[in-house]
Amino acid sequence: MDPFSTHTVDVIKPVVAGRFYPGDPAELARDVQRYLDEAETEPSKKPVLAVLSPHAGYVFSGPVAGYSFRHVQNQNPDTVLIAALSHHFSLDGGCVLPAKQIETPLGRIAVDLRLTTKLLDQGPPIFADAEPFLTEHSVEVNLPFVQTVFPNAMAAAILISRADESLCRKIGQRIAQALRSLPERRVLIVISSDMSHYPPYDVANRIDKEMLASLETLDPASISSDLDRLGRDASKNVHCVMCGGSAMLSVVEAARELGAREARTLCYRNSGDASFGDSHRVVGYGSLAIYAGEKEDDDPPEEENQSEEFDLTHEDKRTLLDIARRSVYAVLRKESYEPFTDRPNLKIHTGIFVTLKNHGELRGCLGRFDSGDLPLEQLTAVMAAQSATHDIRFKPVSLLEIPDIDIQISVLTPRRRVKDVSEIEVGRHGLQIMGRSSFGIVRSGTLLPQVAVEQKWNVKEFLNATCVKAGLDAETWKDPHTEIWTYEALVFGDLDFNPPPYAELTS
Repeated sequence: MDPFSTHTVDVIKPVVAGRFYPGDPAELARDVQRYLDEAETEPSKKPVLAVLSPHAGYVFSGPVAGYSFRHVQNQNPDTVLIAALSHHFSLDGGCVLPAKQIETPLGRIAVDLRLTTKLLDQGPPIFADAEPFLTEHSVEVNLPFVQTVFPNAMAAAILISRADESLCRKIGQRIAQALRSLPERRVLIVISSDMSHYPPYDVANRIDKEMLASLETLDPASISSDLDRLGRDASKNVHCVMCGGSAMLSVVEAARELGAREARTLCYRNSGDASFGDSHRVVGYGSLAIYAGEKEDDDPPEEENQSEEFDLTHEDKRTLLDIARRSVYAVLRKESYEPFTDRPNLKIHTGIFVTLKNHGELRGCLGRFDSGDLPLEQLTAVMAAQSATHDIRFKPVSLLEIPDIDIQISVLTPRRRVKDVSEIEVGRHGLQIMGRSSFGIVRSGTLLPQVAVEQKWNVKEFLNATCVKAGLDAETWKDPHTEIWTYEALVFGDLDFNPPPYAELTS
């Protein structure tokens, strides 16, 4: 153990057994199995790189953790790496566990010392010390689920305290490097984190769902910005938005390095949903999966219904534009807004982008290719708010701009993998391109169908521009390993209707 630290132990003992979860092995086994059985999700048909799972007392967070572990119960990892935070130590870097075993009431789990050594190979910002783990519950609380679902797996753990973008990027790159160096090992990462701390129920519900939507982008800059922005409103008693935000950022960086391109929320609840929870002061819990990128030699199955017509009426479109506008206004006023309509067409689940322009000048454009668990009306509100405040290319929209903002919504069809660029039709298709930069980093970017028309591009110019948007060299699309996807969009906006009644919103 000398390469690790001067402070090492053979076995890490449990510190919250009997308090956060049952200390009796039989009772604990029954509870964990019940949470798994009750989770309304199916084992993933795609390889999962990481899952988000909470670490609170089981009566509050156990049902959400059940979603995380049921979704991966068919993944069969050799090692589960738990990335968590240290509640009691301020760590300047990533602290890995230098122990031989970790113990819970269900028994002992062997620590994967080979993975631990790989994480430590190049020194700081990763180091080893057992002391922070001796009083820490953020790793421990997830271990009974690991032992139940993966009884033959080993474990490893890393604690990260500081949600600094640069530090998390370095730690994430080191995690990715360590996993690449062990190609024979199947490693599942568990991100141990609760969500918002101590706001009222409705505030937590809004903030946490917006944060989960941000996490689904797998964009570290956006996630970091949202962690800061959503946690700023102290008047709502928001002590933090994601206690394990540093672990989450680090794993997102690792996932991007390893080619992940998709994340999906599986479940959200907060302590107010428990039978005896207090709705005035809650803690949020989320379950989310990050899916591994496809192998380069594999052709992923095409998504169906590429040309499916969306059944949105004239009034549906007006309603969505009104939702988007009200959401922008609410977020700029730091007010909550939960859209709800009785229109069945707005309950569908599909991807969208929301574009904001001021007299033709782009002021923000963000979106998602999948809806997660949000119906179209709610996803529209989330993406409109993010486009107004969180597109890192622009300063946030101001309240004074609202009367001059034109909103455009693009409702997306599923994506289809392109095998030959001759399949691309300007004016019909949007593009998503994923490739490796000159530094070997996987990057992805998209341009909507209307952009190519507005710019009067041909197919080659459209491909070049999409690569540049992704942060790649213009002709990266020619690389045979680069993935090119098309999709179609139902596009409509304020300019298709009469000017919206902004005065009603601002009066």
